[in-house]
Parts: sequence; C-alpha cells; structure tokens
Amino acid sequence: MVAGLIAAVFVPIGYYVISPGGWLDVPPTITVEGTADYPVDGQIDLLTVSERKATALLALIGWLDPSSSVYEEEVIRPTDIPADELRAYNQSLFVNSTEKAVGVATEYLGYDSISGTGATVAEVVADTPAASTLVVGDTIVAIDGMAVATDSDAVSTLGQFGPGETVTLTISPEAGGDDRPVVVTLAENPRDPSRAYLGVGLVTRDLAIDPPFDVAIDVDGIGGPSAGLAMTLSVIDRLTPGQLTGGRHVAVTGTIELDGSVGPVGGIEQKAKVVEDSGAVLFLVPSESYDQAQEALGDDVVVKPVDTLADALVALEEFGGDPVTAVSSG
Repeated sequence: MVAGLIAAVFVPIGYYVISPGGWLDVPPTITVEGTADYPVDGQIDLLTVSERKATALLALIGWLDPSSSVYEEEVIRPTDIPADELRAYNQSLFVNSTEKAVGVATEYLGYDSISGTGATVAEVVADTPAASTLVVGDTIVAIDGMAVATDSDAVSTLGQFGPGETVTLTISPEAGGDDRPVVVTLAENPRDPSRAYLGVGLVTRDLAIDPPFDVAIDVDGIGGPSAGLAMTLSVIDRLTPGQLTGGRHVAVTGTIELDGSVGPVGGIEQKAKVVEDSGAVLFLVPSESYDQAQEALGDDVVVKPVDTLADALVALEEFGGDPVTAVSSG
C-alpha cells in the first residue's frame, strides 16, 4: 500500500495537467531609449498557464478541477522530442514573439521597422497548387511583378487574387542559381472557399526588426508565442501619449504576426480563470476563442474578440481608452 501511495504521488503516468498560471503587467517590463517614453496608467496583462507532468494523484486532481485540463503526453509533447529541447523551443518562440511585437507596434506607428528579402517556403501541403512547383527552401521574391519582402507581403498579395486565378511567382530557388518564374493556378482555401489558396507555410528570409530607437521587453521564464498581442499593445502604450486602456486593468492573449493579424492560442479556460483572479475588467481574445472565454467568465468580465491589432485598438478605445495615431511619417 505504501509503495502504491508513493507511486501515485511521485511517478509520472504519461499525462500532463494544464492549470491556471499567472499574469504579468507588461508595460513596466519595457525599456525605451532614443525616443519619447510615455508613462502608462492602467494595466495590460499577459497570461500564463502551468504545464506539469501528471502523477496519478495530480491527474485525479486535474480531472476533478474544472479550471484544469488533463491531456495525454503526446498531445502536449511529442514523445520523440526531449523535454529540455521542447522547453528551449518554447522559449525561442517567446523571444521571437517579443521581436515581432516591437516590429509590429513600431510599424503601426509609422516607422519603417520590418525588413526581409522574401518569403521562404517552410512547408508545402500535399495536393495543393504549390505541391508540384515549390519545395521547402524556395523563396518567393515577387508575385505577378509585385515585390515580396516578408511572409506577410506574400499573404496579403495572394489575398488580392481569387480561387482559379493564375499568378506568376518569382522564385529564388532553394538549390541556388537564378530566380525563375513559376506559374500556378490558385485553389480554394479549405477554410474559406471564397479565398485563394497556394498551399504553403512561409517565413521571412533575412528577417530584420530595426526601429530607429531601442525598445526592449524584459520578461523571463515564459515560453510560447501567445503573449504577442499583449506585448504589441504595451509597446504602443509606452510610445504614445494618452492611455491605451483608459487607466483600466486589461488582460490580453493572442499571437501576433508581422501583418498585425492575431492568431489562436491554447489554454483559454485556464487563462479565463487567471483573468478572473487578476481583477481585470476587459479580456481581449482571438475570435475563435471568444465563445470559450465568454462561457468561462460569464458577466464578470467583458470579453472582446479580435482578429487584428487594429481590432484590439478599436476595442480598447470603445472601452474608454485613448485613440492611437501614427507618430512618424516614415
């Protein structure tokens, strides 16, 4: 019996427990040098969740706790990836997210901060227009003669075309050599048949984020990209007069992309519990997480769905925050 109790308490059983973590007010973690740095009244929180390998006891507690979730280990961590490698990867995602936040925030304010030399193919989806013409490592440098510097440029330019239309991609080959034209007929997007679909995952080649002043976000011990929107809004608040939150306590979750789009996150039920505990009065979430967050928080906290940085700024202004305008003409 004693051995069984010890095993229940100490021996992992191949599951993870995801529980509410904590919150961190982001603007005070930001250092600005070389331009105006405005005081921030109010609070913009990033949110965290706790991931723990489950013993039998922890799994039981997690199953009984409505604010926690229990998953098989493969769902959280592929069994062929060591835990320390996964931890390092998640930390790298967070660092990348801070860099994107600075770039997107300063670009929104009118500074020329983000540059690249093309959109490199990181993934090719089978049975799509890209599958027979592109390989991982190829870089799109133009679409129908329009220059492509970043992955966001490629996405926005392709968005100007519809399913069934033919476009010419100028490709810098993965194997090297001269650029070559590739003609493709775009398909229907499986998520939205009205939109065109190439069938690739893209990253920016030679991505550089270099605003004309220094902005640093000093946050340790957090992994993953889900604080991107919170950090972007916080940088804007520090770089502009007025109060983005109207002096209120706001919680934010969502990734940020170079074009200002807000991406999905996990652990919404756990983050909703964190919001409840933090005392925040407004919770900004990616649109696809809205129903979960609203159900978890009820009428206790105002929940607003957003798809872009612009949506988030509108939501804050509607909630009493000051409007934001560009502070640079270039």
